[in-house]
Amino acid sequence: GGGGKWPPGSRGGSLSSTRGSMTPSGSARRTESPETPAEDPKLSRGGTGKFRDLSKKVVDSTKLSSNGREGMSAPAFQKGDGFLGVTEFKVFMEWVVKKHKDLVCLWYKLDQDRSMIITHSEFFRGMKELSYKGNLETLWKLIDRDTTGNISFLEFAPEAALQLTRFKKWATDNFGTATNLFLALDADRSGSVTLKEFTQGCKAKGLPANEQEGMRTLFRLMDNDAAGVRGAGSIDKEEILFLDKWQPPPYLLAEADVGARERLFNALLARHNDNSFMAWRRALDKDSSMRVSYEEFVIQCQALLRSGMREASPPCGIPAMYAAIDQARSGWFTFKDWDSQTHSWLLAWVKYCRTECGSCTKFLQRCIAECNADIKNDIGVDFKTFSKSLNKAEIGLAPSQRLAVFEGLQAPTKRGQSDGGRLTSADLIFLQTWDPDQEERDENLWESLLQNNPIETKEEDKD
Repeated sequence: GGGGKWPPGSRGGSLSSTRGSMTPSGSARRTESPETPAEDPKLSRGGTGKFRDLSKKVVDSTKLSSNGREGMSAPAFQKGDGFLGVTEFKVFMEWVVKKHKDLVCLWYKLDQDRSMIITHSEFFRGMKELSYKGNLETLWKLIDRDTTGNISFLEFAPEAALQLTRFKKWATDNFGTATNLFLALDADRSGSVTLKEFTQGCKAKGLPANEQEGMRTLFRLMDNDAAGVRGAGSIDKEEILFLDKWQPPPYLLAEADVGARERLFNALLARHNDNSFMAWRRALDKDSSMRVSYEEFVIQCQALLRSGMREASPPCGIPAMYAAIDQARSGWFTFKDWDSQTHSWLLAWVKYCRTECGSCTKFLQRCIAECNADIKNDIGVDFKTFSKSLNKAEIGLAPSQRLAVFEGLQAPTKRGQSDGGRLTSADLIFLQTWDPDQEERDENLWESLLQNNPIETKEEDKD
């Protein structure tokens, strides 16, 4: 499963190509810049700025890197569900705090088999038994962010999952197994460990200082009693054994390797006409969903390696390279995460088409009509026609930026010539389900989930 958005760290490093270079501050520079609109700091390749203030909350004491979606009808939201989703999330979080204290306690009431996965039926049955009165379908779509049909602990309570991952790593590095950890903490050999024994024992055994503030949460993560499931507020060997069974995604434990990410980026640029959007669609986002999950990324890297691209299998490992892209450790990344500057060019064009023409397809039809061609034939347009139709548009895209968008829009199955071939309405179908505004709303929702606080519903979200 995927997970919530937690704070990305600074990327740093340099990313160079003939189109421009990544400066140490994280903002991309293009050689043809007079017409380029000023870049929004939130669009920096370094991640989403609003999460930086939370970065201290996920500092990794064991050097676990802590290095921020999509849709008009994105998978996790149906069209028009944006405001509904914000409202439902607020209702849910207020209910959690009032009735169950926090997400961890609620999780254990739902995940009674301790599998660390909640199925659709388990979720609906459990929430009804707990008398939740909100819209469960909308809530499910909000939480099942990777749309797998299951909710992982990482998706449900991302900050707690990160704490647990770091604790598991510390325990494994120092004791080997959860059983050995339990024996070390159960000094009086009573067969159980209280919260006091747990906190004192972990400190004595060397749990890093910046993890000690979260020991009460860690204890509740292992103690079914805290959720009112059974027992008397202590953990036994059976309860702690789930640490050995639970396998967090490998990218959570990987130290992000920015250099590996940059080498892959540049290798893909070299193979795809120096165009990151084209590389995105033809090498990574094969299903044109405008996002790539960790599992998809692994598959595509394996395919790239078979094709001769050594950069797709770096010495640091694919998880470490992936972690440098998905700095939020959310389980997938978007085109904005891959190259925020080229994403901003695409976004400018899409917003213009939807505002001035009604849709991207209608913009293309206007281009065809300007050539006095039959729209019904859908012969498509070449780059010259595409660019000419944008001359009066005040979207600030230089010719080279228009070409990058034009080339990338063409279906991944196409292998156009250097001039980019022709763009048809069939090439634009994937944009019908891409809603960049929903990406921003989604990030706001999950920032709130990370902080485990209800959010304020803004009136503007109704739009």
